[in-house]
Amino acid sequence: MHSDLPDGTTTAADDHLWLRLVDKLEDEVPLLVEEFLSELSSSGLYSGDLVSREDLADSAAETFVFLIDRLRSPSDAPDRHLIARRLGRLRARQGVAMQDLVDAVQLDFPVLWRRIRLHAGEEHTGVLIDHVERVHVVVDRYSFSVREEFIRETARIAQNVSLANQRHLARLFAEGTVHSDMLGDIATGLGVHADAGFELAVIPPEHVAAVRRSIADELADGTLFGHELGPTLVVLRPPDKARPLDEMIGDCAGVLFSDVPGLAGVRVTARGAVEMLRSHPELTRLHPYGELLPGAVLRHIRARLVPGFLQDEGAAIEALVRDESDHLVPTVRTYLRTGTVKGTASAMYCHRNTVVNRLNSFATATGLDVTRPGHAGIVQLLLPPAP
Repeated sequence: MHSDLPDGTTTAADDHLWLRLVDKLEDEVPLLVEEFLSELSSSGLYSGDLVSREDLADSAAETFVFLIDRLRSPSDAPDRHLIARRLGRLRARQGVAMQDLVDAVQLDFPVLWRRIRLHAGEEHTGVLIDHVERVHVVVDRYSFSVREEFIRETARIAQNVSLANQRHLARLFAEGTVHSDMLGDIATGLGVHADAGFELAVIPPEHVAAVRRSIADELADGTLFGHELGPTLVVLRPPDKARPLDEMIGDCAGVLFSDVPGLAGVRVTARGAVEMLRSHPELTRLHPYGELLPGAVLRHIRARLVPGFLQDEGAAIEALVRDESDHLVPTVRTYLRTGTVKGTASAMYCHRNTVVNRLNSFATATGLDVTRPGHAGIVQLLLPPAP
């Protein structure tokens, strides 16, 4: 097979000398392995005992035997892929980081080159210069094959994890009763505690695709769990895993629950969150559930208890929300949050009389005086969440 390695301008004598130098390496494989292990230990790669010393020694020996053979005849060969694929698959299954694997394979070059230089001595520097590129290319080709197989195996593992998680999540959110024993089985399958506290976000249909893109890696490796409940997406973060969901989901809309108690709570909360989203089709960001709860309660009252409940007052507030020029609604929101005129004036950087005037104007327009606790509660129900 044609090689794309540089032939240089070496003479037959130089090539013969090069082969003699490479032959000496063949008798030194155990020494090369020990030097490699020493380099690896000094580098800090493979920390955490993910790979045993015996495993490292065996794979290093196999690698050096192969590389030495390639240094004699650098043309590509099918066995390169077999050995490289075996190493790439093994390290992926052991949970080694890809960069650690690539850096470890690259340590083969200095180990080989030091021994070749030692055997060549000062008098054969020219031969070394003519062949250094060969060593680089042989190691780089091998490293590339290892890396590519590592990536493929990691994808296969992630796909298997993702598929397994989907089956467990489908059981969790299935219709009908889910007993405690079943919750225990689901927790075991997901690798979590059934009674742990979970962070939960439910995403409306129009934002599902964007959220899936944002957290694709975490869904694939099982750091986060995702399940489509109807047209919505439920995203579940186990305790102490990944970053908080509000950081990961970004600017997408949805409702967020920070500490849902146990998988049983997750099941109920997710379904309730879907109802909250139906009450707030206008969402443009991720909201803590407390901001959406009043609107969900109002929707429930109007749908199940009192049709037309507070319809006129709600329409008046909606008109004020659309008209942002007079700052009435932001002032009311701030007053409901601070509870005082003074606190509202401070938060909005305006005079207290300005706050009083705005609250009075709001009362005139809606018939609701937020300085009265009963009216304040009604306004909480009627106000849409802040954008």
